[in-house]
Amino acid sequence: MSCCESNSHHANAAGKLQAPKRNHYYFSKMMDVLQFDMEQTYGMQHRMLTNRLAVGTGVLCGLGVEVDDKLLCVNAGVAFDHVGHQVIVPGRYCIDPWHVPGECGKPHEDRARDKAHKVTLCLGYHECLADYAPVMVTDCRNEQACEAGSVVESFKLWVRDGWPDPRADFCEALNEQGASYEVIATIDTGGAPRMVAVAGNGKRAVVLNDVSKPVIQVIDLASNSVIQEFPGKLSAPLGGVSVAPDGGHALVTHAKGVVVVDLQSDPPAIVDAFNTQKNYGRCVATHAGARLYAIAGDKVHRIDIASKTEKPILSGHKPDDLAVSSDNASLFVSDASNKNMILVETAGDTEVWKKPLAAPGDALAATGAAGDTTAWSITANQIRRFDSSGAAQDSTVTLAPIDAAFSSDGRHNYIVHKAGSASSEVVILDGADTKEVARVALDAGSTAIATVPKRARAVITHADAGKVSVIDAIDLRTRLCRMLSGPCPAPDEKPCIVLATVELSADGTIGKVDACSFRTRLLSNELLLELILCLAERQDACCGGVAVKQPEPPPPPPVEEALMKVARVEFLRADGQVAKVLSDPSDPVQLSARTRVTAIRFHFTQPVDAATVISPGFNDDPAKFSLLVRGGNSPLPSGIIPGATTPDGTHAMLFTVHPEIGAFGRGDYKVVLFGDKDTAGQRPAAAGIDGRRLDGEPLGLPSGNNSEGGNFKFAFIVG
Repeated sequence: MSCCESNSHHANAAGKLQAPKRNHYYFSKMMDVLQFDMEQTYGMQHRMLTNRLAVGTGVLCGLGVEVDDKLLCVNAGVAFDHVGHQVIVPGRYCIDPWHVPGECGKPHEDRARDKAHKVTLCLGYHECLADYAPVMVTDCRNEQACEAGSVVESFKLWVRDGWPDPRADFCEALNEQGASYEVIATIDTGGAPRMVAVAGNGKRAVVLNDVSKPVIQVIDLASNSVIQEFPGKLSAPLGGVSVAPDGGHALVTHAKGVVVVDLQSDPPAIVDAFNTQKNYGRCVATHAGARLYAIAGDKVHRIDIASKTEKPILSGHKPDDLAVSSDNASLFVSDASNKNMILVETAGDTEVWKKPLAAPGDALAATGAAGDTTAWSITANQIRRFDSSGAAQDSTVTLAPIDAAFSSDGRHNYIVHKAGSASSEVVILDGADTKEVARVALDAGSTAIATVPKRARAVITHADAGKVSVIDAIDLRTRLCRMLSGPCPAPDEKPCIVLATVELSADGTIGKVDACSFRTRLLSNELLLELILCLAERQDACCGGVAVKQPEPPPPPPVEEALMKVARVEFLRADGQVAKVLSDPSDPVQLSARTRVTAIRFHFTQPVDAATVISPGFNDDPAKFSLLVRGGNSPLPSGIIPGATTPDGTHAMLFTVHPEIGAFGRGDYKVVLFGDKDTAGQRPAAAGIDGRRLDGEPLGLPSGNNSEGGNFKFAFIVG
């Protein structure tokens, strides 16, 4: 506290939450120092409270720090202190950082100039009295003949030993709020619920409950309650329950046959049941519930629901689990006894390939469509991922898996595993790279999981507890709300507004001055608006590729140029839709791995000679090809991404990533389309049908400098 400060009650009051008090006027009220002081204090305290809680503490503008010989100098600027005072430095002021000022003339000892020091340059609020004048009428202090007529709201600079504690990282604190998923409901079903499936519209779930007489239960996922029970329809042991990826009725297998449940009617109803004299186990429904694949003994049986007929489609295996792709076209069968994964085409129920499993699979899940399917076989030690060609990729995990299910968009895989003797968990993994996204603690005895279509929600059964849990993703807005729902922050007891940290060298000179790491910068509304506009322009990159996009405009009609040039470059998803467009060859395109870009399309201003635009495969020499994509997730030592180029009309060529890679993974990529042959003459140059080479200099779009030749180059990043 400075010996010349006055009116210190303003600062004390601003640091506390208290009911404001103001004058109430009436005729003949006596106005004295107390009343006038209350009038000023009321407005000051409101302003300081708003500054502290709405604006914050830190530098609003200016206050740059510079070294002038052996002095630290601060330029003009404005800041807010810890109680909301507005601190104005009207000009340039310098201090000696080795000097330690004493309080009110008390002796002090300066810092030793032959030793190194780490110090902090501080700015604080300081009131000084000014404009003294004779007092005509004094109070009881008769010896005081003068009083100050005004208060100057000034500042003070000083240097204190040590550096501040590191500021808390807001993003890190937000992430520490826990997983972005949590249990949103627990439903008491009684008995031992063992299996679950969710209706295609996501509104209801069907549960198989293994009590003394097994029962089918229907759960409403809006009220999270059991709304219907069907006793006497099942015979133990229970088999499974499934809803096709494209919806339809829920199909239930048990010891004597199949039961068909309409989950979307009001009320839910059993619409069919038939006895096949087979003890079915695991099952998957396909083709909107018209077909069911179920395990019985050492065979997989196809059951046609309308005709109530069934036939075996796989023999000579020992299947223990099934999964179907999102388009119903690919059936994956896990043969744990023989350690094989089998792919069956549902169009003809024919076996396409059989690949080895690393270990007996404990859980199986599949996703994808149109040749871009993925199946995960999950064991206690690893995940083996199979694509539609049978290529396998292993990832190490630490799980004791029980059951698994993909989200309907394929972006996440929900895996129930046994976390301990008295607990279980759902672990959510990224569908592209198997990295852990979240982990949710559950009751013990989890037996099965089903995801809710088009939602992050999932339903889990707990046979031991007689309950069903519902988990869901907690959105960022809610997590932020919870984080900021604590008490009003108390003002910092340290009055220092940090301007810089300083290293004082042992030779008496000023070393490094850091005016950024510990300084809090307050943003004006103008700067905040600019940041908002900047984020809006990069919405897709900021939102991880999940933002709703406006459809890309069709490519402009080819402009007939004297030479063939690159007119447009598009990045395509697996479904052929445009994910991004290259706007500037000098600015790398930002893509999300979740978008799963599988191809690049080149549009030209002239008809292209398709034979001149070629790319290498796995075992080809890159020096002999005119289109090279290099980097990222390439499995080759050269870094080349193998793929194929095919014509897409007369003015376009399409580069498609090799099926064994599937899509561009995370990483940096560089693309070169050669308009120049190499000196050895092995590499052709891309050319138009008139035989003239590509005008390819990447100066912009269309490319080129109006001279034949030149290589077109650009880069993109998958994050």
